[in-house]
Amino acid sequence: MMFLLFLALIVRYYDQDSNITMATQTTSTKIKETITKIAELQAVKRHYDNTLDELDSVLAKKDSIENQMIKELEDITNLEKLGMKSIFHKVLGNKEEQLEKERQEYLQVTLQHKEVLNAIEVVEFEKNVLEKKVFSIDDLANELEVLKQMRSKEILSVSSELRNKLVFIHKKKDDLKKYEIELQEAFSMGSQTTTSLEKVHAQLKNAKDWGNRDMMSGGGNGRYVKSMKHGAIDRAMNEISRTKLLLNSFNRELTEIGYSNQRLGLQVENIARFPGVIFDNLISDWIVQNKIKGVLSTVSNLMDDVHLIMQSIQKKIRQSSVDYDKFESEENRLLEQN
Repeated sequence: MMFLLFLALIVRYYDQDSNITMATQTTSTKIKETITKIAELQAVKRHYDNTLDELDSVLAKKDSIENQMIKELEDITNLEKLGMKSIFHKVLGNKEEQLEKERQEYLQVTLQHKEVLNAIEVVEFEKNVLEKKVFSIDDLANELEVLKQMRSKEILSVSSELRNKLVFIHKKKDDLKKYEIELQEAFSMGSQTTTSLEKVHAQLKNAKDWGNRDMMSGGGNGRYVKSMKHGAIDRAMNEISRTKLLLNSFNRELTEIGYSNQRLGLQVENIARFPGVIFDNLISDWIVQNKIKGVLSTVSNLMDDVHLIMQSIQKKIRQSSVDYDKFESEENRLLEQN
């Protein structure tokens, strides 16, 4: 009796194990099939995108032909209104011959119009057929995500080498996603900083040009030139305050992604020391002009530094995306295993 009970337990254990294996095989097989379908539909989507471009092209051609048709019809109408003794008759010859020529040209354009309408019909039909297939990509992608989650749970529920690999891949993907978000935030702050620096540079250049005009006239050019120069300097100083805040924020973002550039902070301190109050006499004007030139040079250097850093961040974003896709592919291969 005990032996039969023991035998029944063994059979039940192997039946359960067999059911788990079959379920695992079913999930992994579905994942393979779904990935294949998505790949096929992505090729269809590329064809669909080309079809949309082609449709735009034939629609534009249709508009052009219809405009030509209107012109040709107007030419025929105007010609029919002319009398036999008109200047047109004297210069171009027989009215009937000219009318026939215009009618032939109109006929040719109408044939082109019919041809392009047929082309539009064919392209639109192809677009509609492809559209139905393309729209199913999202559904398949969602289905694939559900299958991957199911398969992940199956693998993670059992201690194995496969489980360790999956845990490692998940951690790498999470780290890369977080890193990419930080890179995007740094890039966004860098873009704002660049815009602010460009405004400062434009106003300082404006101030330098008005200052040169003021000095060349010996300071006798009146209040207008001085007002323009002071206004440009005031606007530059106001923007510099914002630039300093942005550069500090940019530096913090760079530190978070392991990229620090203290030179940015040091250079903006040099800019901030630019005098906000300008005196108008020959000596102080000469001093101010030299200070403007110095600050312009500093701003240009800052813009170059930020530009190089932005290029580096873009490169890191692209590499992060490549690395993420690589781990995504590894995860797919792993989840397809039985």
